[in-house]
Amino acid sequence: SGDDEAGEDAGAAYIFERSGTMWNQTWKFIHPGAAGAQHFGLQTHISAAGNRALITVLTHSSDGLHDVLIYSRKSNAWTLEAELGEIVPEGDLYLGGKTALSADGVYVLATAYREDQAQVVVHVFQRTGATWNLQHTFDMAADDVSLSAEGQYALLSKSSFDTAVPVGHIFTREGSTWILDGVLNAPDGTPPQVYLGYSGALSGDGQSALIGAPQQLLEPRSKEGEEFFTGGYLFERTGEGWAFVSHLDNPPGTHVGDDDGWDVALNFDGTRAMVASPAHHSFPSSVQVFDQVSGQWSQVHTSDFEDFEPYTYFGDAITLSEDGQWGAVGAPFYGPCCNGPPPPYPGYVRVFGPENIPVELTNFTAQANENSVHLAWETSSETNNAGFEVQTLRSDAWTGLGFVEGHGTTTEAQSYTFDEVNLDVGTHTFRLKQIDFDGAFEYSQEVEATVEVVGTHQLSSAYPNPFNPQSQFRLAVARDQHVTAILYDALGRRVSVLFNGQMEGQTTQVVAISGDALPSGTYFVRVLGETFVDALQVTLAK
Repeated sequence: SGDDEAGEDAGAAYIFERSGTMWNQTWKFIHPGAAGAQHFGLQTHISAAGNRALITVLTHSSDGLHDVLIYSRKSNAWTLEAELGEIVPEGDLYLGGKTALSADGVYVLATAYREDQAQVVVHVFQRTGATWNLQHTFDMAADDVSLSAEGQYALLSKSSFDTAVPVGHIFTREGSTWILDGVLNAPDGTPPQVYLGYSGALSGDGQSALIGAPQQLLEPRSKEGEEFFTGGYLFERTGEGWAFVSHLDNPPGTHVGDDDGWDVALNFDGTRAMVASPAHHSFPSSVQVFDQVSGQWSQVHTSDFEDFEPYTYFGDAITLSEDGQWGAVGAPFYGPCCNGPPPPYPGYVRVFGPENIPVELTNFTAQANENSVHLAWETSSETNNAGFEVQTLRSDAWTGLGFVEGHGTTTEAQSYTFDEVNLDVGTHTFRLKQIDFDGAFEYSQEVEATVEVVGTHQLSSAYPNPFNPQSQFRLAVARDQHVTAILYDALGRRVSVLFNGQMEGQTTQVVAISGDALPSGTYFVRVLGETFVDALQVTLAK
């Protein structure tokens, strides 16, 4: 956020992509706005498929006009899709103090300060296609916010010195309405000086919530002989609501710092947790990983970094991939907390992952051919690869099209193909869900293909056929024109007009056929446009 390329402290954000065990920078974002923008990149989020990115910026920060920017990716290029600050109510300031992006890239949570009411609120933004709208506002302050993978659940966490005050609220979405789903309370015996609720993370399936509790004491304390309340507090959904289940802290007898719980993260199913303790007060930095095994939680990994403290805050921000196999830890450079020149330590991000990469996807393409799309992809190596579920995006929801079996474990390059036919005219988006034999999965990047009318028109077969009592067919035309579709019986007598109207070029019209008032038999549909004549046969079987 302190990058100077576009001006002093203007800020920047970077995209890195993995090839095997190597990470390469593939894009750099620079704020496109007016002069005065500062600290662009203060917060960042990226969708699971890597096609949407959220970046916050302090624009004219003296006026409180912060902003949240959404970028979208097509092929290898990123473009600005929306500035959410343009659609919030007038008088809402400091937008994006805390933010969250759902894994599907459809929903955003962002805090804002409502000036006329002198209170913090949390806005919910929803994307339809490439258009973003303000969908809901929670009249509730939050220190941190989190979303489940598909934006079905939202977590708002808030710290308080009063342990009787809830540390988190979970809401569930039903259509466009958000309903309170659960209240998270500090477990009995939690002392008031613990900032439980300062950070929060919701699992991708929305069934687990991890609440951070950095104690933020200025005086160092010994772990031995006393009970510590920092770290992560895990809550899970039960049959009767939400309940506290475990306190995730460093092992007894050790001390990693009073900011243990400054940031927290969960994987998709809530079976792996990460808890960060950055060196904000001259303590060693540490990031701990906990796993749930047979219903019990235990620490499985810790990373300590003392050399850079207190200048790089290792663990200031953390995240986990949906399968829990990858973790990223941010260590921004803030400089020394006392007098003296700062050492030449840059900020950095460390990425932790498995030693063996399960499946390395090297190429994924989509090619349209009339009303079908041919998908092709390759792997350079595979480990325990059960196969690939091919998915397409329909009405902002991913739908499975079919499954292609993998080659298990192999070090040889493999090629795969999949064909989807009878597609409507328009642009179609696809991705792969690679699934291991143990159920772990990872999404590929998204690819697009555009189906266009070849010739004068496209007329599909009726489906179902034979039918009872309803059927339908699809019609697309190359250019704008008036079209009629008339149903005739076997003797050539007109039965009904199925469609009579203007059609736009390169769009698809779904035409319904109703047999409610008709006897069984064979019927014909005659479709007439300004540039074509076509027909199809249907059978009504009652």
